[in-house]
Amino acid sequence: MEFLGKILLIFFSLIFLIALSLGASYLLPHPFSNINIIFLILIITMMARDSGLVVWISFFIHFFLELYSSTPFGLILFSGTISILVIFWLYKNIFTNRSWYSAMSLSVLALLSYRLIYVLVFTLLQLLGLTNLILKKTTFITFGWEILFTCLITGLIYFILSRFFRSFKASPIEHGLFKV
Repeated sequence: MEFLGKILLIFFSLIFLIALSLGASYLLPHPFSNINIIFLILIITMMARDSGLVVWISFFIHFFLELYSSTPFGLILFSGTISILVIFWLYKNIFTNRSWYSAMSLSVLALLSYRLIYVLVFTLLQLLGLTNLILKKTTFITFGWEILFTCLITGLIYFILSRFFRSFKASPIEHGLFKV
């Protein structure tokens, strides 16, 4: 019964996170509407819980987002899941401490890898003739706003949380390549 309760809690948390992300993109004014709340929450959760569960959560969130997307199926799912997997690997093996600037760095790297994979796969689909959608120049400006604001808000939220919760305190990660 406890396992079923955890599954239901995770499922409703995913639905809430998706609704929060979609709602923020419609309700916030222009530059702030580009904040990627999903990556923000995933990075903060990854750093607080220190668990690979965040990759599975990313998979299911991006799967549900894919259902409402106008892009070819799998583009958002693949890009989002692989970028979180790469960031989780970087977090476990390269980054050597938990701090607000590590959170900001992970946020920038996550969104850069997400958008790079997204553009590469999208271009590949265009070359193969599987989509006739076109990436415009304004799309890349939106990507820039997304990286900037998500990075700043992630760092700010992590800094505030580190003042109140022990799991967010700046501390060395015990399992990196550069252990002391």
